[in-house]
Amino acid sequence: MEDYVLFSSIGGHDPIANYHDGAMLHICRTYKPKKIYLYLTKEMLERSSKDNRYCESLKKLQRHLNYTIEEIQTIERPNLTEVHIFDTFFNDFESIINEIHEKNPNETILLNLSSGTPAMKSALNIIATMARYKKMVAVQVPTPTGKENAKDEDHDKFDLDVYWELDEDNRPDWKSRCKEIVSINLMAKINKEIIIRFIKAYDYSAALSVSKDIADFLPENSLNFLTAAYCRLQLDQSGYDKALNG
Repeated sequence: MEDYVLFSSIGGHDPIANYHDGAMLHICRTYKPKKIYLYLTKEMLERSSKDNRYCESLKKLQRHLNYTIEEIQTIERPNLTEVHIFDTFFNDFESIINEIHEKNPNETILLNLSSGTPAMKSALNIIATMARYKKMVAVQVPTPTGKENAKDEDHDKFDLDVYWELDEDNRPDWKSRCKEIVSINLMAKINKEIIIRFIKAYDYSAALSVSKDIADFLPENSLNFLTAAYCRLQLDQSGYDKALNG
């Protein structure tokens, strides 16, 4: 069974709204990630401080599904109010996600594209498209009606116990609304063309350097062959033999 970790911005309809899971909770219900990283701006942090609703909803989900979440980490940005500006998020998200990958190199990272502002969703979508590693899945969660969620709920009077009891996704016949966004990785595609040009120019050192950045996206043994080619030009017979061993 594949292991997942989730990075999710928190939006206005998390954790539960309109008698259904919000996107963050629904992704957790579907994939059962063992680690969850929640990104909270000033407004969402203020809501969390009232009743810890995001973490507590995940604890309820654990008990309901009888599975264990090893870690729930909140990434708090108490001074972040300009949630409509793309540049505010891109570098911050990229840094956080790279750190998550370093800590969890063997797990697939899930990115929630449905919670948060349009700027947050756009930043995550681009990061997923330009990722240097393959084990990353961007996930969208449509609303139950396929239309925009209603905005008439009072978040200041949120009662998690009541919302949980009324959440229709807790029913035995619930169906996942998660949709994985399948798209070619642009960074890998661009770098593959660069590698090919370096090989045609017999610049195996440069080809090898670029290849290491996208190793997950290359055919098996590609790095071995490029290493062998580089060593051969350097008259490094032992390095050549080692690269082609087997």
